[in-house]
Amino acid sequence: MDRFIIMRYNNAAKQQQAAAAASSYINTQQVDK
Repeated sequence: MDRFIIMRYNNAAKQQQAAAAASSYINTQQVDK
């Protein structure tokens, strides 16, 4: 059970990192235009 919780936590952290990277990428694209 602990492993499952850790896996879910890691997946959530990765998704947050991906969302932050995507938003920062979009922001830089808007600035370039």
